[in-house]
Amino acid sequence: MTETPSPPIDDDDLHAYADGRLDEARAAAVAAHLEGHPEHAARIADYRRIDAALREAYGAPDEARGRARRRWLPVAAALAGLVVGAAGGWWAGRGGADDGTLAAFARHAASAYVVYAPDRRHPVEVGAAESDHLGRWLSARMGVTFRIPPLTDLGFRLIGGRLMVGSMQPAALLMYEDAAGRRLVVYVRTDLPPAGTRAPAFLRARDVGVVYWAEGARAVGVSGRLARAELTAVASRLRTRLVI
Repeated sequence: MTETPSPPIDDDDLHAYADGRLDEARAAAVAAHLEGHPEHAARIADYRRIDAALREAYGAPDEARGRARRRWLPVAAALAGLVVGAAGGWWAGRGGADDGTLAAFARHAASAYVVYAPDRRHPVEVGAAESDHLGRWLSARMGVTFRIPPLTDLGFRLIGGRLMVGSMQPAALLMYEDAAGRRLVVYVRTDLPPAGTRAPAFLRARDVGVVYWAEGARAVGVSGRLARAELTAVASRLRTRLVI
């Protein structure tokens, strides 16, 4: 009797494999598939990293993490070259730039820290050695003059940055680190509905603090597992020197 061929591996299989929800036979089929498709193995590693970030940031149960991961993946495609789709809800703030939207933006800035700051191999796309290129690249993609100020006098050196996504428009992430290995993330969007100038405010999402503010369509969040005073000092520097 002719054996029925196994159906091809699809996105649902990859998500289910990452979650440990496949039966033994299908899991073995996916594992064999991954040996010849390293790009899919990389996707599963990214899925699990996103889940870990969601669990750390929000304590989301398995089912909720799976749904949130699927919403986040479109953004990851634009951020880090992951092979995923384009729906963009987890990172992007929605609606007008009122207090609720800015608070949502701040939580997304905290999430950016949770996802990227712990990564010791690939925290950024462009390293500090190419900071001039990084500034030109972000400026061209975001349509502003994007400057990358040094923070060495505040105890932080630039690690580098990466292109991100706001509300279907380019956004940016910069990462800095101090001598003790503590990192902070600067998340910048330039696509909020203009709403004047909003003074810096502070939000703490679990153990990640964020100082954030808005000027017209631009919003900036400085996040990290740092004291509020440290984040405020960085924010004060960035408000006048980051984007013009």
